[in-house]
Amino acid sequence: ELADITHGAMGSLTNEVKQGMSGMASAVGELSSQMTALGSGLSNLGSTIGSKFLVSVGNGVTKVGSIVGSVAGITEDLWFPL
Repeated sequence: ELADITHGAMGSLTNEVKQGMSGMASAVGELSSQMTALGSGLSNLGSTIGSKFLVSVGNGVTKVGSIVGSVAGITEDLWFPL
């Protein structure tokens, strides 16, 4: 009986952890998307006003957003394998 109670409690904890990780993965994915959009906007603004610096900053922000998205995808694959 004690083993059943312990197993049930651990199963519940695991579900809570999985739900938390799923929510975090979703939030990080949204962060990645927003960073990529911001970087694109900065690059476009830089092109419009002729600022190479702003274009470079925008490209850098876009790359960071892409990397964040890649890391989030890898993390999600590790926690939620097919």
